Amino acid sequence: MPETKDLQIIAGSGEIYMMEYTGEIPEDDEIEVAANQYGYTKGGATLTYSMTSETIQDDLGHVTKIIYTEDTATFSFGLFSWCGKTLKMLCPTCRVTEATNKRTVKIGGIQNDDGKNYLVRFVHKDKVKGNVRITIVGKNTADLSMVFAPDDGTKLEPEFTATPMDNEGTKIIYEEEMNAA
Repeated sequence: MPETKDLQIIAGSGEIYMMEYTGEIPEDDEIEVAANQYGYTKGGATLTYSMTSETIQDDLGHVTKIIYTEDTATFSFGLFSWCGKTLKMLCPTCRVTEATNKRTVKIGGIQNDDGKNYLVRFVHKDKVKGNVRITIVGKNTADLSMVFAPDDGTKLEPEFTATPMDNEGTKIIYEEEMNAA
């Protein structure tokens, strides 16, 4: 059971950092830099972890065993500020080129799938209790949808599906700083 001093109410959103995954999780100060910050969130973020199970039972219902057969983790968020380079991490068929005063993003053609996984880091900042970090490695599996409305900003809503990031099958790293309150 957690100690009362460890309990906290987490309210608010956070910052999103993304970088190509190279096989290892870098230190916080390598991930959480301006070059890796891929926009600000709107509508927060949602981490979902689920397991699929199978129940095995004898014919009379006296003996039951539950076996977990699969686990999945997804992390979705709304990106409110972004640019064409952001699309490269959200759509594996994107090709981005830049010339003088112009960035061109070509999207599509399944043969253009780059096969890359990305490290996604969410940081919820709390000066009193300490920051909370969520790290996953995976790919965006949500559709790319851009709504250009006259009364609101165009928000991208990726959903990254996690892949194992180590030989233990870890799909989520949840870290909380434990500042003295």
